[in-house]
Amino acid sequence: MDNEHIPVSPAKKNPRGKPIGTGQRKIVINLYKDLVTKQSENPGSPRLSYREMIIEISKSSGIGQRTVQTTLSEYKNLGTVSSPSKKRLKLTIIKKIDEFDKNAIRQKIHQFWRNREVPTIKKMLTAINEDETLPNIKRTSFQAVLKDLQFEYLKKNRNSALLEREDLITWRRNFIGKIKHYRAQNIPIYYLDETWVNAGETHSRTWLDTTVKSSRDAFLKGLTTGQKEPSGKGKRLIVLHTGSSDGFVPGGILCFKSKTNSTDYHDEMNGDTFYEWFVRILPLLKANAIIVMDNASYHSVKKFKIPNMSWKKQEIIDWLENKDNNKVVLRLPPYHCELNPIEVAWSSVKSYAPSHNNTFKIKDLLELLKKGVEHVTPEMWTNFVGHVVKEEDKFLNIEHLSDEIIDGEPDEGERHILTIGTAR
Repeated sequence: MDNEHIPVSPAKKNPRGKPIGTGQRKIVINLYKDLVTKQSENPGSPRLSYREMIIEISKSSGIGQRTVQTTLSEYKNLGTVSSPSKKRLKLTIIKKIDEFDKNAIRQKIHQFWRNREVPTIKKMLTAINEDETLPNIKRTSFQAVLKDLQFEYLKKNRNSALLEREDLITWRRNFIGKIKHYRAQNIPIYYLDETWVNAGETHSRTWLDTTVKSSRDAFLKGLTTGQKEPSGKGKRLIVLHTGSSDGFVPGGILCFKSKTNSTDYHDEMNGDTFYEWFVRILPLLKANAIIVMDNASYHSVKKFKIPNMSWKKQEIIDWLENKDNNKVVLRLPPYHCELNPIEVAWSSVKSYAPSHNNTFKIKDLLELLKKGVEHVTPEMWTNFVGHVVKEEDKFLNIEHLSDEIIDGEPDEGERHILTIGTAR
């Protein structure tokens, strides 16, 4: 058979998102060299532009045009090409879902108890996946989320009920009991937490003049195309602050620029940074104050040795005097950000900054954040704390409701509890 009549199979297209290796990059370079050589040897033939060469190489190799262009640019600048790192960070479902979504999932479960229903896996998955504000979760992944949220799987009759671990319930009950006691004693309470803001962050919805069809059209009509949009989210600021019913603590803000593109802003904070800030703001707080914070690892760095039997009396006295700040740290139970009013305060600050952000520069964003903090008044903080008090009461009521519903069902033998979480 004449080989000239055998059709040539098209190049197999490289899967979208799959990185190419050194071998494929060398193929791109060789194809480029061949095209350049052919054009130099045949000056009378039609000449291809650089863009046309990229398209031709992409068709021949099955590699995307953008990757071809990047490979050729690297080759022209460095004289060689390198293979991208094959190791890619694969986020677990726990990392993909942020604390606010985890809190929303917990609220979904508790809503079943408020409606006097037993929350089963099937009911919960349906409720979550029908909520457009929450990520779509598979059953196996959902079990991992429940484990992280410290829920238990209770098998009773034909229902599989979701119950929180007893140790988490105890932690929350103790926290609520203590903070209610401190409020009753009129002891000052400060709430502490961090957040982040992107330099390119703006409101997702705004008013647009739909009669303006293009930049040229806007120019001819003497109008604009609307608010300037950033090319991307830009750099990120990490913000740390504390506040009370009196408002944010004056001089207590800490802002610094993110150094990585991590999806979790908590990766940016470390024990040393937090400790230096914490020591600085302690004198700004009232005497005998309570400081509410979560259990993040960088909030729990051990900086001083604890006295032991080998210490002399004067060493112990000096240690006690140095430790005498007359302030107590009260830890929030895990994934209970709704019990921290500073989360609502942050929402107000983060709403102010994007609505006034028109330069998308990090230095301007810093000033907007400071103004956003000033925008949150003591009256607003008092309302935020009042909202949290209602959330505390809901949790106390829900414990009685869940016990009442479970205990009120007819038993078919002994109750079995299968723990899917680990103690914290």
